[in-house]
Amino acid sequence: MNTISIGESSHLTGVVGAQESYYPASPLATVSMPLRWDELGKVYPTDFTILTAPQRIAETGELWSNILESKRDLKGLLEAKG
Repeated sequence: MNTISIGESSHLTGVVGAQESYYPASPLATVSMPLRWDELGKVYPTDFTILTAPQRIAETGELWSNILESKRDLKGLLEAKG
């Protein structure tokens, strides 16, 4: 699939640009999936496909559903780190 993404650059604040992206088809149809900390080292990227994702989300819930409410300001941490 060829797509053109138009949006703010993740590297430059306030810069908007267009970029062509190519996502090659995968016979495994893998998808990205948020993990719990206790899952690190126990799962593999091939564990998550378009066929397994619905069942996983049904079992674990949407792990990123409150990501915006859980955000933290890193300014104090960075200042303390000095």
